Amino acid sequence: MVKINLPKEKKYIIYFMITLITTLAMFTTFNYIDGQSLLAYSVTTWDAIFSGDISSFYALKLENLRNAYQPDSLETPIAMFPAVIWSLPVWLTHTFNGNYDVSGLFCIYWFKLIYIIFTIITAYAGYSIIKFFNTKSNNNDSIIALFFILSSPEILISTMYAGQDEIFYIAFMMLALNSFVKKDNKWFLIWSICSVACCDLMLVPVLALLLISENKLYKIVYKLLLTLVPRLVWALLTIGAPYKSLLEGGDAYEISDIFNIFTIETTTGSASIASLLMVLLFFYAYNIKNKESDDIELKRKAIWFITALTVVMSFIMQNHFYRFCIYTPFFIVLLFISRNEKVNVFLYMISLYLRMFTGGYNSPMNINTEYTASGSWAEKICILVGSKKYDTYDGLNAKILEKLPILESMVPMMNGIVLACILLILYHTYTNKKCELDIPVSRKYSDFMIVSCMSLYLTVFYMLLFK
Repeated sequence: MVKINLPKEKKYIIYFMITLITTLAMFTTFNYIDGQSLLAYSVTTWDAIFSGDISSFYALKLENLRNAYQPDSLETPIAMFPAVIWSLPVWLTHTFNGNYDVSGLFCIYWFKLIYIIFTIITAYAGYSIIKFFNTKSNNNDSIIALFFILSSPEILISTMYAGQDEIFYIAFMMLALNSFVKKDNKWFLIWSICSVACCDLMLVPVLALLLISENKLYKIVYKLLLTLVPRLVWALLTIGAPYKSLLEGGDAYEISDIFNIFTIETTTGSASIASLLMVLLFFYAYNIKNKESDDIELKRKAIWFITALTVVMSFIMQNHFYRFCIYTPFFIVLLFISRNEKVNVFLYMISLYLRMFTGGYNSPMNINTEYTASGSWAEKICILVGSKKYDTYDGLNAKILEKLPILESMVPMMNGIVLACILLILYHTYTNKKCELDIPVSRKYSDFMIVSCMSLYLTVFYMLLFK
């Protein structure tokens, strides 16, 4: 257990207050339809468990007594088992009294608490990894990284706005990475199993770490198969379950949708660029242990490969706006275990602000006034000031474009700058050589702007909501 010692410097108090206020504001303001559905699915899982027939899950979900906005999605509750465990009190308070509807505001608030807990777990794991690499007593990079993760707009939009469960498999993967660098093989495998249970795409980073740490192919295959056990057990328990085939028919479409967004043409048809890059990264990951004699540097390179793979997932694979955060904590850790922090943090700041805008350009549901929680303080202020925005479908970025239409033509350029920043950071951190480039911006300024990003964006949203 790594103890967190927060320095009593003024800037850390400011960072803490910004992070706390922003998180609480988003926690209490929004109720996105997917979060409401995920809560309903979690409680429905307990309905199936206590019915004595777990395979009734699909039929109960389609019956939709729990008022899910989308009763026909989510193929397996294994994918969100932390939320299922957390939702037991909601099941207890919304079953025996005849009130089955769990779409109320306080149920949503309870559900969102698990996301805050897992965000803190993610930040703690990042802190612990950086402390492992940076052992100097006066080194506060791990504290800065802690705030970068806790205040990350990409994570907050996924959790506090959209109410999505991405943070579960990200947190478990961060814990697995923390165990990996500390050579705790048992917990590395346990956390990897949890991560893959929540999202089978996490097989990708787990495979990379196994390729780096294992020499024998059978060990790699054996451990990789172990991570699939929870999903296989669920598949066996629900063989022939009513309506299961109806709800599990979208796998092929999902794989195509995720991997095939960017392709190149070959003589036999299209080839996925994402899968091409992943195979190349796997190959170099497997061979890196033969090139690196220094154990610490090998572990740093392992984090680089995990980060590069999650960057591929986040930037050139199909993702909804609430999945932009997959790479975030790994990327932040990489920033602080490599040289050139000043340059890399500045580039990260630029990419973060531009990605916040372009991430909402094609996703009008991202930070939309319609998902203001009914009965929340935000809705009450709207009523007080005479605003009807809480009942209007207005995406924040669409409104920004109304005022500044020239920005629409600049979106491709912005995306290019974001990718350039990300690739430059990956290059700097892979070579880990001292960069001669000097940025005329202090680290303190870059740090402050990164921690403040979501709060500034949210301020603009409230100006739109209360207008």
